[in-house]
Formats: sequence, structure tokens, C-alpha cells
Amino acid sequence: MGRPVLLQPQPSRALRGRTKVIEKERMGQFDGFGANALGFLAELAENNRRDWFDANKSRYEAEIVDVGFDFINAMVAELASISPHFEAIPRKTGGSMQRIYRDTRFSKDKTPYKTHLGFHFLHNVGKGICAPSFYVHVDTEGGFAGIGIWRPDTASCQAIRTAIVSSRRAWHRAAHGGAFRRHFMRDGASLKRPPKGIDAADPDINDLKRKDFLGRMALSPEDLRAADFAGRLGSAFATSKPFVKFLCKAVDAPL
Repeated sequence: MGRPVLLQPQPSRALRGRTKVIEKERMGQFDGFGANALGFLAELAENNRRDWFDANKSRYEAEIVDVGFDFINAMVAELASISPHFEAIPRKTGGSMQRIYRDTRFSKDKTPYKTHLGFHFLHNVGKGICAPSFYVHVDTEGGFAGIGIWRPDTASCQAIRTAIVSSRRAWHRAAHGGAFRRHFMRDGASLKRPPKGIDAADPDINDLKRKDFLGRMALSPEDLRAADFAGRLGSAFATSKPFVKFLCKAVDAPL
């Protein structure tokens, strides 16, 4: 994973206050997802049972939750370089770290725990608006980082398609520019046929057929273990700012 030059603007007064509060809560310096965190996930994959998890609950808190919170805190400044509207919240309920407990109600797989970690850095626009976000997936074989909007509602999807048609040059710079493509590949599902009102011969038909507007970057175990992982990830995320800005403008979310 490369390290493009990252210029970090000063965060807003509100964000500076928010960052100060989070610094008081942090448990330690984040220096990558090391052997303890990845080792716990590997053991959990082999012992995905409630009795094993309960017996190792203190390890989970120290090796997963504490490290996860340190990572979230480290991402505060990284996200601030993109926008003050993306939140990094180190909290078990309603925070940026997803629960490790699986919802097995409608699944044939009844194993109770996820064997990966998920971190979702959401836009603070609030309910009712479908906005882009950042996601980080961590597992023993590596993982990935994602940006953009997954499965937007019909109105938001139409708004993005309209923005692509009306601002093609801006879209091409944002979604197909060299800086973006050095880190991210386009990802997500697409329609089999052109959307209603879109000509199949449209030069941007592949983008206009998308149901998800996403970028994805693969992460190796070496990436995850790197002491400067948060900074490298933040630098890669920063190259996606034109893409994120385009989506925000299309769905009327601030950046």
C-alpha cells in the first residue's frame, strides 16, 4: 500500500474539542493489529463456541476491544484531513467498531461469533440521507478497506446517476483518476440492464448500471501489523476525497 503525500488541514473547533475528549479516553498508542489481535481471531475461528469465548473474555477485551479502540482513536486525525463530518467513535454500543456477535436468527450458520473485525466510519449527516462512509475489515488473512455508498436507496441512486451524466468530467477525475486507482478498485454490484431512461450506448454505462458506488483496497496481514498502519490507511483514504466529495454533493450531504 503506497503513501501519497497527505496534507492535513486543521480540524474545525468542534472537531478539535471532540478529539481532545477522545484522547482522554484512549487506552494506548495504536501500533498495528499485532500477533495478539490476529492470534485471538485465529483461535476464535477454531473455537467458535460461547464457552470458549466466555473463558477468554478478558483476552477479548484486552487484545481486541482495547486495540480496536486505539485504532479508532488513531483514525480521528486521519479522517479530519478529509472532512469533519466523518465520525470515529471508540464505544461498544453505537460506536465505530462493529459487534463481534453474529445475528444467527435467520442463518443456517449458528456459530455465535464473527471471526473478523469491522470498523465503520460513518458520515454524521443523520438519518434520512444516504451518505458515503469508510469501512475497514480485519481478519487473519488480511482484509480490505472500503469507501463510498453500498446499496443506496432508489432516490439516492438516481441522484448519483444524474450527477454522473451532468458532471462527467468531475466524475471521471473522481472515480477514474490515477491517484484514486493507485489505491482503490471499483467494487459492488451492477444491474444487468441499463437503468430506465439511460441509453445502453452511453459512454459511462458501466458506471450508470452500478447499484453500489464503492472503492475497495486489499490489505495484507503485513499491512495490518504495520506500526504506521493508521497513517498509511489515512493517506490512502485521502486520495479518495474527490470520489467522496462527488458522492456527497450528489446526495446533498456536506463534506
